[in-house]
Amino acid sequence: MGRLLRRTLLASAAVGLSVVLAAPLAGAKASDWTTYHHDDQRTADAVMAPGKTFTSFTPAWTWHIPQGISAQTLYGEPLIAGGVVYVASNSNWVYALSASSGKLLWQVRVGPPEHSQGNGVCGDIRPYLGIVSTPVIDLSRQELFVVAAIATDTDHRIPVRTLFGLNLQTGAIELSRDVEPQPGSPNPYLLQRAALAEVDNQIVIGFGGNDGDCGNYHGWLVSTAADSSSTAVHRYKVTSDKVNPGDDGGAIWMGGAAPTIDTSGNLLVATGNSNWYQDCPSGVGAPFDDSDSVLSLSPTMGLLDYFEPSSFGYDNCHDLDLGSGAPQLLEAGLVLQIGKTHVGYLLHADNLGHATAPAGSFTVCSGGQDNGAAAIISQTATQSVLAVPCSSGLEKVTISSSPSVSGSVNWTVSSTGPPILAEGDLFAIEPSTSNSTLVELSPSGTIVRQRQIGPVMNHFATPAAGDGILVAAASGEVFAFKPTGP
Repeated sequence: MGRLLRRTLLASAAVGLSVVLAAPLAGAKASDWTTYHHDDQRTADAVMAPGKTFTSFTPAWTWHIPQGISAQTLYGEPLIAGGVVYVASNSNWVYALSASSGKLLWQVRVGPPEHSQGNGVCGDIRPYLGIVSTPVIDLSRQELFVVAAIATDTDHRIPVRTLFGLNLQTGAIELSRDVEPQPGSPNPYLLQRAALAEVDNQIVIGFGGNDGDCGNYHGWLVSTAADSSSTAVHRYKVTSDKVNPGDDGGAIWMGGAAPTIDTSGNLLVATGNSNWYQDCPSGVGAPFDDSDSVLSLSPTMGLLDYFEPSSFGYDNCHDLDLGSGAPQLLEAGLVLQIGKTHVGYLLHADNLGHATAPAGSFTVCSGGQDNGAAAIISQTATQSVLAVPCSSGLEKVTISSSPSVSGSVNWTVSSTGPPILAEGDLFAIEPSTSNSTLVELSPSGTIVRQRQIGPVMNHFATPAAGDGILVAAASGEVFAFKPTGP
């Protein structure tokens, strides 16, 4: 018996893994969708077969969470690699599906999930808080990385957030590491919502609070080696009480998006408001604490640069997170950041500016906040065109760096989920707890076709595309669609 299969069978006895061995995965291809919104820059631009288009929304296949495994919801974006689709649920199950047929190849539960707080005031993810972020795939290691909240007490209320590395072929657990931001003091009010990233052999993990900001928590960015070369966990704490005694908040959540990785291999994240109320309601004079800002950090969590809007204090006082959206890196050397204030900030990627005025700004998402990552429609060295997921609808935005740095909104349509680009069109999910809609739009904003996909509890649901299919996850189902053409 081979060592890998023997390890698989041992893992099945420990965590309830079942497996149908898949064909060997191919090497990394541009068409693989191994991380949130396709690549490290979060362009959301799928690489599919040239000349093909979507002529209908008839599913190539539909997969349902197996019967008898109750109370599961899919929150993260599906990932696609080597002919396999991977999804994870809030009850700590991870599934691998054939991209061609939807057949279940393997399933594994990494441990008992944390239960949501039962007092009715904390968060909107229920009843479990197991895996609620998008995983990341490392094809060189043939591993899928997930972070799960593993319950450690009889009431399942005290979690230990644990990073798992799962073999892509079999689901066998090859890495398990405690990544709690405060070792030995797990916080039930903390939520690992932001998608995972990987850079320089480090898996990067963002933490924030639950919906409603209940309880005391801090935003954290954490990184640790993707292998056994080091067990060190690097941590960066937002809203440090060393700056403002009693301060907390400053979530890294970004509408479920992942940290953006710049051309130097450093990380860009946006943070939410802190709970520093001493200077409210005006916010004038509030000391800066890394909240409501854009931060640049090294892969081992050293702070390199930051941007703080002039409205930082007021925004903190009024729950106006800059970090409801994710930093978008553009070819012109700019970073676009949009939050809840209806302002699009344009920053120089190599000098975020600290507390000085941004390189440019413009009005965007005027009917609501930014929700997650955008999709790049087109880019040149001086101009970028994006679809931005505002809560009031998708907005097409044009960013120019010549003759001056500027931004403008070109159109708005009703779909609100973070979009992707596939076969030249935009695809987004309009979430609903009763019957959500997958929407295809042309770059001009015309709705091409729509299909209902059932209930979606995830406010920031986003599809994925690769290996010749487009995939959308509802709460308990996965729908795959194939384009047609030569």
